Amino acid sequence: RGAFAVGVDVDHSFNGEGGYDVVQGEEMHPKTIEENKKILDDYLTLCEAHNIKPIMFFPPNTKGYIEMYPKKILDEFNVILRGIMGRHPSAVFFDGWQITGFTDEDFQDSDHLNVVGAAKFSSILNDFIMKLEQNNNRKE
Repeated sequence: RGAFAVGVDVDHSFNGEGGYDVVQGEEMHPKTIEENKKILDDYLTLCEAHNIKPIMFFPPNTKGYIEMYPKKILDEFNVILRGIMGRHPSAVFFDGWQITGFTDEDFQDSDHLNVVGAAKFSSILNDFIMKLEQNNNRKE
């Protein structure tokens, strides 16, 4: 058994106005999103073929970042996520935006954890993975 964790960075597909973003000089567009969904599907299929439980997650962000995040982008992400989770029932999504206990001091900027925040989140994510493993062991 194993786990494969993928941090989901949706804000690099869309810009703050709800349009498509430019990442490293490459403009994102609907075709890019479809290509990225296919890549993720392929990763998840590979994990499942090797009995690896895929874990996708949002890392925590500051309250201010979450409050200003465009609802349109989050809604589109949730539609994509539901589709992926429907095709890959062994996959798990851990929403770090729902974790309480992080303060602005845990971040180096509005949406990137600093060393202290990263250690805090790593511990929380590790606990989550351990609980998943315990639940899987009980079922077997």
